[in-house]
Amino acid sequence: MMRVVQQSLLGSILSNMLLLLGSAFFYGGLAVASVNSGLLMAVMGLLFPAVLHATHT
Repeated sequence: MMRVVQQSLLGSILSNMLLLLGSAFFYGGLAVASVNSGLLMAVMGLLFPAVLHATHT
């Protein structure tokens, strides 16, 4: 029974570590994506009017 308990503890520790690490990577990726999309919208908001003004004859 000692071996079963040891393997059960090891399995629970490994699964918790993988779950937390995967969750951290997932939410970190979402945060980076939201920052990048916000920067993209800001650049487009400044770039499009400037291009239209420069090409307007």
